[in-house]
Amino acid sequence: MRSFILTLLLGSTTLARSQVLPQIQGPRHPGGKVKIMGGTGAILTLGTRGYRRFGLYGDVLWEREPLSPYAWGEYAVNRNARTLTLGGGAWKDFDNDWSVKGGLGLTFGRFKDSDESSRSATFETGAEKYLDGNTFGGEYRLTSGSIGGSTAFSSNEKVVGDHVRGKAARFQRAEADHYSYNEFSAYARLPAGETFIGLRATLGLPSYSSAVLTETLSWTIPIVQALSTRLSFSLEQGRQNNAYVSAGLDYRFR
Repeated sequence: MRSFILTLLLGSTTLARSQVLPQIQGPRHPGGKVKIMGGTGAILTLGTRGYRRFGLYGDVLWEREPLSPYAWGEYAVNRNARTLTLGGGAWKDFDNDWSVKGGLGLTFGRFKDSDESSRSATFETGAEKYLDGNTFGGEYRLTSGSIGGSTAFSSNEKVVGDHVRGKAARFQRAEADHYSYNEFSAYARLPAGETFIGLRATLGLPSYSSAVLTETLSWTIPIVQALSTRLSFSLEQGRQNNAYVSAGLDYRFR
């Protein structure tokens, strides 16, 4: 009954991201026979202003009582940086098909024009309601550090990356500054025949720029057995207006 994974990103994003990456969502059904479930996959994102991002991820969840722990990881490359994110947490199930979660993630990476490695930490919490096969939920994430997590989108990565390059151009020490990023999201995961439709809206509040609103429509299409393709389209409004398309493959096991 649950959306989970592993979204570090962007992640930004729909993509990589995201989360517990937002764009990677797998249902689970508490009380069933499945005890361990998870998956692995890859996703490519292209966007306006020449944005490109490629990510490899994996996640696992143990269904237990009273808590169901989960763990996930993602390696991602975009125009500005390379990042590795590792995270974990736990879900708690309640009566009436309600669940809540809490987790932490750590991101390590390097901006292409930076002299030093960068890192950040992400705290996440959320709640889900499972209703007639549909999943409805909300999430909050706080990322603090000097590089984006797995759910950071293009406009945010570009702002930080441009600042790093600006320092290098002025012959200053090329390192990323510390920042914080708050994300508030609402989402739904709806079955449509053999496929699943995902809807997500996220309000991002970065400490270094104006608010960013992102809407994402995703479509998960089974290919064969546990292998699916994931397609998504995102619109982003904020300091700049951007659009993104993502395509990837996802393998689920249980």
